[in-house]
Amino acid sequence: MPDGRATEHAEDWGVTIRRVARGWLFGDVTPGRFPPLAILPLENPDGHDATHFLEGLTALEAHRAVVFGERRGRRLAVLSSKFGAPATAMTVEVLADLGVSHVIGVGFCGGLAPDVRCGDFVLPSSAFRDDGTTARYVERDYVAAVDPPGFARLRDLAKADGAVVHAGAVWSTDTVMLETSENLKKWAAAGAIAVDMECGALFTLAALRGIKAVAVLVASDHPMAGRETDLTALGAGHARAARLALDYLATS
Repeated sequence: MPDGRATEHAEDWGVTIRRVARGWLFGDVTPGRFPPLAILPLENPDGHDATHFLEGLTALEAHRAVVFGERRGRRLAVLSSKFGAPATAMTVEVLADLGVSHVIGVGFCGGLAPDVRCGDFVLPSSAFRDDGTTARYVERDYVAAVDPPGFARLRDLAKADGAVVHAGAVWSTDTVMLETSENLKKWAAAGAIAVDMECGALFTLAALRGIKAVAVLVASDHPMAGRETDLTALGAGHARAARLALDYLATS
């Protein structure tokens, strides 16, 4: 009979928490059924709309935090949106445990380079890691970079679609309220063409866990120039980015 004392765990808690995290995200997905190709929306879940992703898929299968579907005969996963480095890092860890091999992040960014306009694509080649999460995984001088062949193919697909494309490093920060003019100037001077909140974590954890990762960001505004969001241009850009992400994975 139970004696009322807490049961000790036989396994390391690191193993336990990975299992728990899988349950949080994908507990309603039958083991072994997760596709190897995944889209990870990177934005505030309060404003996320998955319509642009799902309308490009057939044979939809909805779960709590992910939808499976087909694009050109390939089975893909479209996850619920993740916001910031901690959520992104945890999600990529879980995806690696599930056997995912390719991830494309789709999100928004603020422009830092002078010619970035609302609705343009920013394709990060790397990220300046200015977050608290990746600092626990890697040394300060670690470079968070995309998968090079995937990046080249994504850029070619974007240009073939006629999109305005800016490629380069982004400043990836998890302290949105510290995106002051002083900090914006600092990171622009360091070479960042845009600012986002997730790419540093996405690229770092994907590389550490053996996942090929890239991202397409849609410029929402330009804090350096004081240009605010054009909702029409932003919506059109996001629809185009969703289509690009689907086509990228369907040809992976």
